[in-house]
Amino acid sequence: MKAVAIILSFVFLGTVLFFFIVPDVSRNISSEIRVLATGDKGGSQGSVGRPSASSPPKTLEEHYIIPPIDPSDYHYPFTPNPEGIKKKGLTRQPGAKTFYLYTPENPESGRLPAVILLHGGNRDGLAMADRWRALADRHGVILVAPDGKDGEWDYAAEKSSFERLFSVMFSNPAIDRDRIYLFGHSAGGMAALPFAADFSERIAAVSVHAAMLVSPPYQEAVRNAKRKIPLCLMIGSEDPVVSPEKAREAAQFFADAGHAASYIELDGHNHWYYTLADWINEYAWQCMIHKAPDIFTED
Repeated sequence: MKAVAIILSFVFLGTVLFFFIVPDVSRNISSEIRVLATGDKGGSQGSVGRPSASSPPKTLEEHYIIPPIDPSDYHYPFTPNPEGIKKKGLTRQPGAKTFYLYTPENPESGRLPAVILLHGGNRDGLAMADRWRALADRHGVILVAPDGKDGEWDYAAEKSSFERLFSVMFSNPAIDRDRIYLFGHSAGGMAALPFAADFSERIAAVSVHAAMLVSPPYQEAVRNAKRKIPLCLMIGSEDPVVSPEKAREAAQFFADAGHAASYIELDGHNHWYYTLADWINEYAWQCMIHKAPDIFTED
């Protein structure tokens, strides 16, 4: 079945990859991603609204797709560009936890959606904000990228910081609090999974790249989530850090707990995020905004 799915993906994504090379990436792949994310041709972005009723286990959606760049063409290393990205503190106190804020160029009037970005190990929020800024400008999205402690994420210790981060975001009149999404890469993805469950009433959907559920407390958070939260999990078939089997187990765990989960395996891709970042981000974004209405009913 996996081989058949991969073959079908060649046909399915042919048009997507052809159009992806032009500057306006999203113009041509949005409808394709809607099918990938929801299995139908309908749906709209919508807002979070009321939580759905308790859900039974769901069937995990599985997709096998081929990225537009071969790993032999990946560019190493990656150095982020800070231009236009503001570094801020969660409080005014010296030594306060910091985050990076990016507001899109020429934003539309009214409140904008926002994405919280959790970086990989030994990185900082700047790396994520820089890799997401192209998408932010395309779609009018505010980026909020916190720094982990010493380049890492401590799930238990970071909960209070997340509470403060949401307070800061809710006080920003430009942010639509009903359209806050979460994305994490690698260690940031492993933190994003339980954080999404813990803050499921504030996060519309979550997407991760190269991540898994690493301990029982993380699993407990997923089981006890107050709201069923959509998940889009992406993993390279050749990832040497997080095996596809472990990543799929995480997506399956979400589905078994009643969350709408999609497992998206990138054929030939490894753990390196930064060369494919804009492509991965676009898929993550489209998947999140089109899965969210399936789970949340509007007021």
